[in-house]
Amino acid sequence: NCFRPKDIKTAQMAEELVRLAREQGNSAEAFSGLLELFCHLSDEYENQNGRSLKSNMPKAVEKALNFMARNYSEKLSLKQIAENSYCSVTYLSKLFKEYMGCTVYEQLTSYRILSAKQLLREGKSVSEACFECGFGDSSNFIKVFKEINGMTPFEYKKSLR
Repeated sequence: NCFRPKDIKTAQMAEELVRLAREQGNSAEAFSGLLELFCHLSDEYENQNGRSLKSNMPKAVEKALNFMARNYSEKLSLKQIAENSYCSVTYLSKLFKEYMGCTVYEQLTSYRILSAKQLLREGKSVSEACFECGFGDSSNFIKVFKEINGMTPFEYKKSLR
């Protein structure tokens, strides 16, 4: 994940915030609000390079993060994300990698997997979680979920019982 908590308690708090935000019914607003919270808690989070996220985030990266947080369940292209951030694909990719320590798609995947975990906790099926989170097919979803979480979505759901 691009946003990687420094400790397990912070991770649990973030997941609890996602759960509470989902209960509000508007996931786009909820995830956008969570993104803002993550940025404000930048001392508690680090990117994959181990650098703390700073409050001087480039506007293009901030716009991309907000756009992805609001639209992660849609089919998004890098071009769409860059256009929404008012910059070129090349420039956004460079800024994102430099500042966040991951690619734009890795961050988008982080949003999708975080949402999928919450949907699975809410009792949704693996297929429902897959498609509601913007994955195009279930085999890719299962593969990515397992890479990130060390278990398949079904195993994750089973572990919640």
